[in-house]
Amino acid sequence: MDPELDPELEPDLDPLHHARATLPHACLVAAGGILGTLARELLLRAAPSSAFEVPWMLVSLNVVGAAALGVLASRLLDTHPRAVGGRLFLATGLLGGFTTYSSLVSAAVVDGHHDHLDVAFVTLLATSFVGVIAASLAGRSRRSAMAA
Repeated sequence: MDPELDPELEPDLDPLHHARATLPHACLVAAGGILGTLARELLLRAAPSSAFEVPWMLVSLNVVGAAALGVLASRLLDTHPRAVGGRLFLATGLLGGFTTYSSLVSAAVVDGHHDHLDVAFVTLLATSFVGVIAASLAGRSRRSAMAA
């Protein structure tokens, strides 16, 4: 069986659904993650948020990252479902490092601990909700443009 086939992406190709992680795949994720994390950190430092207010830059980064993932999924994964290296570098690594659920949770926990539940809920729920919509719309618009 071709080692480039990813059973996570194409489960019907491997009935036992065994993942075959490789060192080159791990390196692709790490390289993308470094770049995505660096970009996120630089942007967050450029527009810091005050304590107990919605961290708008963090929210924006996550929504933009979700939209980028929607475009990436419709561009790369729909047209090249076996492009494992590209998916690992761009989606898992770069966009995984650029977006960050852990930072959202950390900010919400601190806000909630200090009785700013409204900010905590907006930070978590609105970001997740808007991120899903952004990914869906971006992917849908990309597929529409390809069909035209």
